[in-house]
Amino acid sequence: SEWLGRFTLTRSDGEGVGVPRTRRTIPTEDAQIISPGGLKAGLEGASNSARLGLRPLISASDAALYVKRERSFPLFGREETVSSVQLVMRPLLELGIRVRIRSGLLRHRYETRFAVFDGVSGCQADVSGTLTIRGGLEELIGLSEEEVAVLRCLDTGTPLGVVDLALRAKLPEGAVRKHLASLVRRRLAGSRRVGRTKVFYRLVDIPVIKQSERSVQLGDVGSFADAQIQELRVGEAELREVIRGLLRYSEVESCKPFLYPLYRVELVLRDKTRVEWVDARSGGTVEL
Repeated sequence: SEWLGRFTLTRSDGEGVGVPRTRRTIPTEDAQIISPGGLKAGLEGASNSARLGLRPLISASDAALYVKRERSFPLFGREETVSSVQLVMRPLLELGIRVRIRSGLLRHRYETRFAVFDGVSGCQADVSGTLTIRGGLEELIGLSEEEVAVLRCLDTGTPLGVVDLALRAKLPEGAVRKHLASLVRRRLAGSRRVGRTKVFYRLVDIPVIKQSERSVQLGDVGSFADAQIQELRVGEAELREVIRGLLRYSEVESCKPFLYPLYRVELVLRDKTRVEWVDARSGGTVEL
């Protein structure tokens, strides 16, 4: 398969060199992909087999045109130059979640909904337009289903004792005490004494899982003979615990890993360097 290429705008004197706005494709094996943020490059178990994902719709030479340049001074100052543009494939996961939906006063039915998550941070992701990474869920990664359930039952304003919390979470008091100790150590919950009773309260907001009735339409993005992609750090097992703890009566039915294309645009102004991320499908700026 073919990928949209990579280009570098540098000159020996440090000035930027303009590149015509042309569209070009290069073979997959020639594409250079980085793993930013100190992540170990390469997806475990990578092979020459086809991978699911979304293909880039914007060429590397066009990616820099979507980045707003900064100046050393307003209006007449020196403008940033683009030193490099590199294609990065970010791993995402789409979970099929069976959830209980109220269909009447006392009636419920079960339906499958879909949610997308970032495979690097564990945050929830939205690919309906420009890739959006929503924070909040990453703080719960690593917790067990029961720990998440106890945290969900806590209030931020009204502290609860162990007995009341056990009734809410429908768990034994001993298990609740154990989970509360873990949540306090992680600074997700706090405690204080009211008289002779120790009460607990939540220190973080509970994220809302955005669900869709439709699955993301994915295709074959081709093989990666010599290229590298960002490492998948958060998998189905960690997300399953969080989902089951947040959504009562829910179950993860499917997990579909896929790749999303981004451009890493590096800009230079004198001795300062900064990086912007551009969605390779929409051209929008992505906050990572």
